Amino acid sequence: MHILSRMAESVQQATLRRAFELAGGSFSLARKLGISAASLMGMLAGEEPIPPWIFLRAADYINEEQERPYQQPNVVILHDRRRTER
Repeated sequence: MHILSRMAESVQQATLRRAFELAGGSFSLARKLGISAASLMGMLAGEEPIPPWIFLRAADYINEEQERPYQQPNVVILHDRRRTER
C-alpha cells in the first residue's frame, strides 16, 4: 500500500471519528449520513473502506456543527437562601 493512500485513510477515519463525537454516537451519525450504524462502526474500525461521499458528508456535518453558535449547557445554580445573622 502506498504511503499517501494510508495517510488519506487516516484522515478519512479521523474525520469520521470527529463527526461521531459531535453527533453523540453511532446511531445519530449513521442517520445523518444515511448509512447503517453497523456499516459506520465497520468504517471507524478500519474494517470497511470509507467511500468518498461518506467522507464528504462527515466533513460537511463537522463544518455545520462548528458554525453553530455555542450554546451553554443548562446549568442549575442553587443559592443558599438562609440568612446569616450578624
